[in-house]
Amino acid sequence: MFDETRYVQSGISVIFPQVLDVAKYNTEIESILVGKYNPAIVVQIPGGFEPALPSLIFQSDHGYSQILVSQVNVILSVTYSLDWQTNAELGKQYLLDRTPLLFEIVNRILRRSASITGITTFAEIPSTVSPDETIDYIAKKTLNKIDTSDVYELSLRLSRVVDNKYFSNTSCDFYRKWSTPNIGPSVIRMSTKSASSYGIRILSELNDRFAFNEVSGYNSSDDAACRLIDLAFEETQMAINQVIKDQ
Repeated sequence: MFDETRYVQSGISVIFPQVLDVAKYNTEIESILVGKYNPAIVVQIPGGFEPALPSLIFQSDHGYSQILVSQVNVILSVTYSLDWQTNAELGKQYLLDRTPLLFEIVNRILRRSASITGITTFAEIPSTVSPDETIDYIAKKTLNKIDTSDVYELSLRLSRVVDNKYFSNTSCDFYRKWSTPNIGPSVIRMSTKSASSYGIRILSELNDRFAFNEVSGYNSSDDAACRLIDLAFEETQMAINQVIKDQ
């Protein structure tokens, strides 16, 4: 009923107290990213704009990874290549290898303590049966819904507290994708029959906001981020197992 699961994207965000003049640290940040990321694209952000907009964008040589630095966060964004998507351990190890760079930027260069760390992970489970059969299967499994004839999309979200420190939010929904030509701003018709792929998408979001909220003086850390990465892949795999069990 389902093809092999693919881990599509991951992202890590380290949030810290605002630094107004981020761009002036460009050279120092480049020095620790040399050999891994190209020199920064510097984005001029007018005063008064959203402080989370990136001022510095570092692109990896292979193009699958970016580090974005704003006034309030540093983000590692990774889109996995096709040969990595079916091997979760490769993606997980990549995040673990890159995470210390984020904290070096925040702690040593920007001279800030990290407040909160969050990680998101997207995985897709492509379906080999019709969209209607797929929706019927997941609706009965998650909602105990018998009649799904009028259901076009379905989404379920579960929020938990893990280790009395971390919020874990896991979403499961039905997705469709279309292969559309690059035809500019024209309105594109996307009928259900023309979808190039569809299936179940798992989104795992973990962060240590719970500890930040509840523990006076709490600061996030490299160790907390590594724990979150482990949890993210565990929680994602548990959700995948729940979906494909008894298919």
